[in-house]
Amino acid sequence: MTTVVHKESEQTLFRREIEDSEGHLDLEAGKHTETVQAHPDEDNVVANVEENKYLQGYELVTVVICVIIVYFLTYLNGAGMIATALPAITAEFNSLADIGWYGSAYFMATAVMLPLTGKIFTNFSTKWFYIAFVVTFFIGSAISGAANSSAMLIGGRVITGLGASGIYNGSQTLMVAGIPTNKRPLIFSLVVAVTSPASILGPVIGGAITQYSTWRWIFYLNLPFGGLAVLILIFSRIPDQCVKPPFFTALTRLTQYLDLIGWALLGTAVFVITFALERGAILGWSSAAVIGLFSGGGVALVLFLIWDWYKGDDGLIPFSVVKLKIVWSAAATAGALGSILNIQGYFLPLYFQAVLGQSASMSGLSLLPSLVPQIAIGVLAGILMGKLGYYLPQAIFGAILITVGSGLLTLLGVGTSTAEWAGYQVIIGIGRGFTTQVANVALQMACPKEKVSVAIALQSFSQSLGGAVFLQVATVLFQTGLKNGLTGIAGLDVTSIINSGATSFRTMSLSPSDLHAALTAYSASIKNTFYLAMGLGIVSFLTSWGLGNKKIPPKKKEGAEKGKGHDAA
Repeated sequence: MTTVVHKESEQTLFRREIEDSEGHLDLEAGKHTETVQAHPDEDNVVANVEENKYLQGYELVTVVICVIIVYFLTYLNGAGMIATALPAITAEFNSLADIGWYGSAYFMATAVMLPLTGKIFTNFSTKWFYIAFVVTFFIGSAISGAANSSAMLIGGRVITGLGASGIYNGSQTLMVAGIPTNKRPLIFSLVVAVTSPASILGPVIGGAITQYSTWRWIFYLNLPFGGLAVLILIFSRIPDQCVKPPFFTALTRLTQYLDLIGWALLGTAVFVITFALERGAILGWSSAAVIGLFSGGGVALVLFLIWDWYKGDDGLIPFSVVKLKIVWSAAATAGALGSILNIQGYFLPLYFQAVLGQSASMSGLSLLPSLVPQIAIGVLAGILMGKLGYYLPQAIFGAILITVGSGLLTLLGVGTSTAEWAGYQVIIGIGRGFTTQVANVALQMACPKEKVSVAIALQSFSQSLGGAVFLQVATVLFQTGLKNGLTGIAGLDVTSIINSGATSFRTMSLSPSDLHAALTAYSASIKNTFYLAMGLGIVSFLTSWGLGNKKIPPKKKEGAEKGKGHDAA
């Protein structure tokens, strides 16, 4: 007798990458489109599926609470909690040159792993692989907290990022699998409502912990709460979102399901090119080692593109989706906006602490002028989109505000007043609020329905990857500018000032004139990163025009169309 199983088509294996820039979830995840037949001699039978038995009562409550805890901790780590601790970290390890890696290592690992996580949760147990990703995240946190060197901290951040990618996707997949359909909107909204404040709390909590305890507790904080959540999840019943092959059957077809070759080539290209950027600022761009790294990364990238083209829609990044204007426009827009968010989120606290002399906790509070309007305007923008029915005007207006605000940040200096740096951030925050969901909404409205899930996954991938790469580019601009600025000042020990970290140079025996010169050099080098952010703002403005301007249907009409779709099915 032939066993019939449901399996996601190869074109949609990439589909459930979670999370846009502000943590919103794709409610369409977990839908499966193809029925295939397996031969009994392959033992391809139903595995780990609870016959669509959704969670109810205390089971539902405990699992949702655990997911919220894990997701909140993950989002907190990616929302800038480490940013306000960077000056203290660089001072302890004398590692100002590595400042970009503490962020880009996390985002790079998350981005590279994202294409695999959707396929992993399609073919393997949702419960146990979700727990595995959560444990990976906390192992990375423990390593980061216990780091005795900059390299160890960067390694911990890589492991944390790998775990985070599975948590972003797995949290959504787990809830789709376990939450009854009629309760999903409420619970998904609850998750978003609880996790969104992390963008505000992250820098504030990170700064307070760094000032009143040690930066290591930024990472250790994850362990007790996360450990409790893992323990509860282990003993919880969690159904799978679709029928899956047995573990060992899926394991034997790993390369078919996961495209590990494409993943390895892409990961190699991203890491080597990013590493080349970092080495170039230290060894010089004409160095044989740097040229070799760029060449090796370029070769890996070309090989990936060839392999991905060969795999077609089964590839890691399907070309049939990427070639659509709406898709590459949304991906480019999200990548540019995500990069701006990371650059400003990392270098503004550095400016506040290194140049203005603020404490770690105060530097976190100083970010609120951009973070509060971002959330408030984000809510207003969602209401306006629903009322007016158009998203393109918000995308254009938001990109203009972000570009203008980023340009104004280049005016920051040693004597900038509070009103100035706060006002500039307010402009940026309003712009971010208007652009929060635009790319995601545009894809859902203008992209062919059968390609929406893959397109949203690509947008998320572009956002994480852009944030990682351009954060490293910003670091190169900062390091080069600082070195050149300090070198031009007679009598300064450039190496000692740079190696001392972002705040310890203030404790060195510098004359008032030398200290002012060092502060001016720091300020000028940080402004270089804001010029990059302004350039990316212009990119987001240009690419936003490719999002189209398809009218969002009224709620009644949309509901009617969905009803017709269900009837047809």
